[in-house]
Amino acid sequence: MTQPTEPGHAGALRVIFAAMIANGFIAVAKFVAFGFTASSAMLAEAFHSVADTGNQLLMMLGVKRELKPPDHRHPYGYGKEGYFWSFVVALSLFSLGAAFALYEGIHKLQELRAGHTETGSQVVGMIVLGVSLAVEGWSFMVAIKEFNAGRGNLTFREAIQEARSAEIITVLFEDTAAVIGLAVALLGAVMTQLTGNGMWDAAATLVIALVLASVSVFLATMTKRLLIGQSASRRVEAQIAQQIRTVEGVEDIVELRTLHMGGSFILLNLGVKFRGTMTVTDLERTIDAIETRVKAAVPDVKRIFIEADTVKAAGQPRGQDGPVP
Repeated sequence: MTQPTEPGHAGALRVIFAAMIANGFIAVAKFVAFGFTASSAMLAEAFHSVADTGNQLLMMLGVKRELKPPDHRHPYGYGKEGYFWSFVVALSLFSLGAAFALYEGIHKLQELRAGHTETGSQVVGMIVLGVSLAVEGWSFMVAIKEFNAGRGNLTFREAIQEARSAEIITVLFEDTAAVIGLAVALLGAVMTQLTGNGMWDAAATLVIALVLASVSVFLATMTKRLLIGQSASRRVEAQIAQQIRTVEGVEDIVELRTLHMGGSFILLNLGVKFRGTMTVTDLERTIDAIETRVKAAVPDVKRIFIEADTVKAAGQPRGQDGPVP
């Protein structure tokens, strides 16, 4: 069975850079097309691409900041910078993308009600949207390839639930929203061209707003739980527990708590019941063996704190999280 792994910084930067190049090109093309078509959906998509380009710059900043070494003020490093900037991206997608598209859609409906029903040729817009869809599709494929490379045999949904690295998930869902938005805008342009009815353009703009709002809410929820502090997945915790139980001198694991300090930094706190006849030297060797085996099996575990715990009952539930794996 292939074990899933979190994407590294190089993979995250590769996905982000591909998305930034694609969105920068598409944004310029959409603004040009808007000048020819006066389509509200096209304008909404243009601002969406501008927002996405800025978002990719923010995520690059987050990845770079994650790599800063620990210091006195941040003894566990800057791993959560990536979570913070991904949360900012989610808010940006809502405020600059969804909100603007909603405004444009409502504004277009008001114009139609006021009798401004003229629609220009949508041919240029359809060409730009078709090319943009191809470019955005390339960016999406880069993101999905990187995501699939790290999820092992997990289903797509399981991999999303277990993800602790925010950048690739953020780009993946941004690209998904972009592809859907472009497809909707293209459909609106085609129907407007065929019918001469601007209602199709307004409807496409409102659907784009709904798509962007849905994705931004999902991303904000995901990154919020990571910012607050989330444990490693059950699979990873079970893998850690399995390694500890193979160490001679360990009778049981009383408590096992993990915390992601970043996508590739797990803090591990253990309460371990050791064999009662051990000498201090034996205890030191056993603790060293635990650290060596755990870090070899799960390289993301960077810091381990171990408490010799003989008071608590073996197998005691760990708070609200259930028993030790």
